[in-house]
Amino acid sequence: MPAGSRGGLVAEPAAAAAEVSEKTAGKWVKRFRGEGESGLLDRSSAPHTVHNASPEDRVQAIAALRRLRFAGAQIAEILGMAETTVSGILTRIGLGRLGRLGLEPARPL
Repeated sequence: MPAGSRGGLVAEPAAAAAEVSEKTAGKWVKRFRGEGESGLLDRSSAPHTVHNASPEDRVQAIAALRRLRFAGAQIAEILGMAETTVSGILTRIGLGRLGRLGLEPARPL
């Protein structure tokens, strides 16, 4: 890459100085030019949306069955879902562990 095409620095030495690949250095330059200094801040690599998220009515059905004291494995079998999916949803909605006497969440150990 010719000198000066990346703001006066040759890409290879600049990438080496930052201990990154030329491709990564190029991405940083592109972000800086497009967004300024804010483009160089850390950003999440998590997706903005989850395309296979469980529908809200399915989450509500899982919650309703849990309130009837069904175990996660039973809920998964009834609804034809993977146990890990049901477990993840129960944990996310705060019903992963129920107390022994009532429907209040169990106290953490």
